[in-house]
Amino acid sequence: MSSLLFLLLLLLLSSSPPPTLSQQNDTVACPLNFDVLRRFNPGSNRPKLDRNTECQYILGGLRLVEAQYLQLTDSFLPPPNASESCWAAYQALASDFVPNFDIRASCGFETSWISQGCMNITTRQQFEDLVGNATLKDVIDNCNQSLGTARPVPLAPPACPTCKPRI
Repeated sequence: MSSLLFLLLLLLLSSSPPPTLSQQNDTVACPLNFDVLRRFNPGSNRPKLDRNTECQYILGGLRLVEAQYLQLTDSFLPPPNASESCWAAYQALASDFVPNFDIRASCGFETSWISQGCMNITTRQQFEDLVGNATLKDVIDNCNQSLGTARPVPLAPPACPTCKPRI
């Protein structure tokens, strides 16, 4: 019986054509809203920063934009075929503040990183299932505080041993 089921599944899978290479690689518009970072514009008083500090600000901005995306969609990351358009959108915004600063080349970011998560977690539900209720409650309790009285939270999360380093 199981061999018959396997043959049926194989027949079903072979009857639908696989996506063409161009369909797999078609770039789609970036769903991330980098314009939310404009409210942090320091105006003309923006100090000149070294490359490493600029890269830390770029990474922090990306995390903020991805956090807003998570809040709106329950997804941590944009789809892989949006990677190029997302970097282009972020570069356009960054160029308004730091002219002639290529954020990928200067900071060593790879195009695919913008749509790659850690431990294959892509949705809020996958994360909540993985961490469990007790840990999730602890995170909520510690993060759901007034910004005026909360102790500072580090910009970078703890290192993920299975993830690629960002910088």
